[in-house]
Amino acid sequence: MSGRRWTDRPGCEERRHATSAPAGGTNLRADCAGLTSADLTQIFGADFGNPTPSSGARSTVDDINYKTVGCSYETRHLATDDNTIEIDLALSFAEQFSDNTVQCIEPSDHIHPVTPVSGVDDQAWWQPEDFENSTDAEGELTVCVDEALISIQIEGPTGLEATTQEQAIEIARIVVG
Repeated sequence: MSGRRWTDRPGCEERRHATSAPAGGTNLRADCAGLTSADLTQIFGADFGNPTPSSGARSTVDDINYKTVGCSYETRHLATDDNTIEIDLALSFAEQFSDNTVQCIEPSDHIHPVTPVSGVDDQAWWQPEDFENSTDAEGELTVCVDEALISIQIEGPTGLEATTQEQAIEIARIVVG
């Protein structure tokens, strides 16, 4: 299955234009979409440092070119690097797409399986990734809302593997309201 545009789905044509905020009223354009280190500390039970802003990453999927903005978080004061948890929140607003329209791009299942996720706004998919080594569990939640395409990537110790999807969903609920 290749990445699909949100507007390719029946009944979705009216969602092509960005709105000021998702239904929950969260301001996605606020610093880090309103996600704080304290939120992550509560979700993961580990102390997270201040976020590092990120911008300018470029992607192309099915001839759709877009950039992302967002924040990266990392746990701090851990005994070893093997216990580090990294969170990357990336958002793509209309102006980051080459056609100035938010496109809902379903992740490709070419390498890793993709599972639809319910209960997180309009459309969402979870994609666990293979272990890079014996100490990493990784996964990505992609969420589509009127205003943005949102990606939440989590990387951490293998002990997180069983709960990573649920933690990504908790983050998404904070971000989209």
